[in-house]
Amino acid sequence: MKANNKRINANELIYPELSYKLMGVLFRVHRQLGNRYQEKYYQRAVEADLGREKIAYEREFEVKLYLL
Repeated sequence: MKANNKRINANELIYPELSYKLMGVLFRVHRQLGNRYQEKYYQRAVEADLGREKIAYEREFEVKLYLL
């Protein structure tokens, strides 16, 4: 898989403030936990941090994918 090196301009984001907050949550969790835990622990930490930041979310909902 090829890495996507395109930089995103803040003007291209639909919700720039929310995007900034989400990235902060994700980086904070990664900084605290590192890369040594199972996914479920990251999910719990992100969920807790989203609650502290008062960011609404829906946990693990089904998404239908359509392949072309």
